[in-house]
Amino acid sequence: MNKKNLFIFLLFICSISFDFLRDYIFQNINFQLFYLSHFIDGLATITNMTDSRIESLIGNLSISNLKFIKWGLTLFFILVYLLITILISKLIFKEKEYRLFIFTTLFFSLISLLFYVLCISTKSLTLSYSYYYISIEISHFLQSSLFVVSMLMIFKVYLLFKAAANK
Repeated sequence: MNKKNLFIFLLFICSISFDFLRDYIFQNINFQLFYLSHFIDGLATITNMTDSRIESLIGNLSISNLKFIKWGLTLFFILVYLLITILISKLIFKEKEYRLFIFTTLFFSLISLLFYVLCISTKSLTLSYSYYYISIEISHFLQSSLFVVSMLMIFKVYLLFKAAANK
């Protein structure tokens, strides 16, 4: 295996590893948020299910601080997956310079859709939960290795269609 293929393989492994890391962090932040939202008269009504390693980091934070951290981590992981996608595509499709335009266009289209759905969910009381869950799924897609694989497949299909049109 040459260095290029090894680096591509390691980027895919990193992408999958970030899936597990992201899930671990967000699950524990959600456990802490759930725990903090179940206090009556200063006493907890449920058991805190947050992992002790994460709880030692976030145990003293308020609900609003935890939500702010979640938004920051969401942005961080979205950018990590975009960067991994660009790096892998640069290694696989080296001579295709317009790949960056295609990936960023698709990426920002999905981000725009995410924010549009979030805006709708805040304005519509009857449909707010439905739109909220749609926006969460878009966000999860952007923060996963599925984004990396999907963008690479879309670009490969684009190249096949372009090659077929040139024949």
